[in-house]
Amino acid sequence: MSCKLVRKSFCCLKQARHCNISYNVFRTLQTNTDANKDTVDIVISGGGMVGTTLACALGKEGLLHGKKIVLLESASEKKFDLPSEYSNRTCALSPATVKLLSGLGVWDEILQMRCQPVKRMQVWDSCSDSMITFNNDDLNDNLAYIVENDVILEAVKRSFPKSHNLNIKYNTSAKSYIIPGITPGHDGLDQNSWVTVQLNDGSEIKTKLLIGADGMNSTVRKACEFHTLRSDYGQSGLVATLKLRGDTENNVAWQRFLPTGPVAMLPLSNTDSCLIWTTTTENAKHLKQLSEDSFIDAVNDAFWHDRDMNSLAISAGGILNGVLNNILPGGASYSRQLPPTVVGIADNSRAAFPLGLLHSSSYAGHRVALIGDAAHRIHPLAGQGVNLGFGDVACFRDLVVLTIDVDLYTIFRDAAHRIHPLAGQGVNLGFGDVACLRDLLVLTIDVDLYTIFRDAAHRIHTLAGQDVNLGFGDVACLSDLLVLTVHVDLYTIFRDAAHRIHPLAGQGVSLGFGDVACFRDLLVLTIDVDIYILFSEMLHIGFIL
Repeated sequence: MSCKLVRKSFCCLKQARHCNISYNVFRTLQTNTDANKDTVDIVISGGGMVGTTLACALGKEGLLHGKKIVLLESASEKKFDLPSEYSNRTCALSPATVKLLSGLGVWDEILQMRCQPVKRMQVWDSCSDSMITFNNDDLNDNLAYIVENDVILEAVKRSFPKSHNLNIKYNTSAKSYIIPGITPGHDGLDQNSWVTVQLNDGSEIKTKLLIGADGMNSTVRKACEFHTLRSDYGQSGLVATLKLRGDTENNVAWQRFLPTGPVAMLPLSNTDSCLIWTTTTENAKHLKQLSEDSFIDAVNDAFWHDRDMNSLAISAGGILNGVLNNILPGGASYSRQLPPTVVGIADNSRAAFPLGLLHSSSYAGHRVALIGDAAHRIHPLAGQGVNLGFGDVACFRDLVVLTIDVDLYTIFRDAAHRIHPLAGQGVNLGFGDVACLRDLLVLTIDVDLYTIFRDAAHRIHTLAGQDVNLGFGDVACLSDLLVLTVHVDLYTIFRDAAHRIHPLAGQGVSLGFGDVACFRDLLVLTIDVDIYILFSEMLHIGFIL
């Protein structure tokens, strides 16, 4: 739905490539490049899970088959053999991520290797009896899947399209970047020049679009001089691969909140689980140095001990539970399960890493965009870090292909067929659109876009036998849409525009509620980012391709 609304609002801009409209955003297409340098359309810096998945997604897009895409991977190409022991580096993949990977053919490859479904999650407190559980009805649908990072990466590589437009450069990393208008010492560059990527082997690549997928210490983000919010949590994440007692159906994710931070145990198989223990940096160092037996005892103690129980917290929890029993149908009943007992640990699986917050003030700039940890890094508490990165992949792919070689007439025709029936009009409106859009498609350079839409509206409505008042209504509505500027509240504009448009078609408030649902999804795509700026910049990226 979000893509449809963006498409309707900016469809005429997309076609400007075919109409030769000389707005600045399209003049970049005419920029001359150095014939002695390798020139490509898209460079993705960073061959981790998110960057590699984006390369796979773009490489499989039909509209991008004529575009040259390069993925820079600093590591060497290695043959992957699935080890018998589980890795301590895992991800909890959400249903949305599974949907993305399924569409790329990646999920089938993962299933052929290994993953473990999570059907239930139990979270409880060490200081009281408070507890919450998450599961779908009858445990039929999985909440998430626990998959090793290496398995995800290998599955994506196996799913790479067999095409010549996608080139993976192993043992290659970006040494520096020359970004027009930003990089010091290159003030003489045309603002529309391509980005130059200087590689570690001394060669250079010039690209229309640079994607930074190079992690929390992103050199792309630093080269763009994006303001970045950072905060050190003062904690470390301790990970390990655990061996469980017995062979039971292990499909529950366990998480307990301790005074020093949450400890979680996620299922890998019926006999193995992965540990993610958030604690103080000092305690993480201590736990790493313990003997294997002492460490196993410490893990079991973290999930089972009751020495942190606090009478005040217990009393407050009891009062809250009593209130819920009176409010909720059936009360606040729940079934508490006991976590499994740990009996062993995989060799050399203990590791610790510092935790911190990172958020870039901008995700996109002139010919540059950030995805994954390069744009945002959050606490692993909810297991959403890499899922946000995969969300970036899905959003970025949709926005880029939305603005490349799109058939304007088809868009208008399809939109007309969806909109016009609301007014009770038949195919005559479609024939009216044909005459109108014929005129739109022969637009020449430097035509005033607002005038085009205004006149087009008058021609459409007249051909359909509609009163001219509809045209005047469109003028007021479209003037607001087409003069959007930075820092304007996109949701308010679209909401108000919808309310002015829909009554003309005899529709009630139901369409407005539909707008609410649609834009709610748009506005929660990112955290604390001005959604209009984000989408306008991402659309700009699509245009330059």
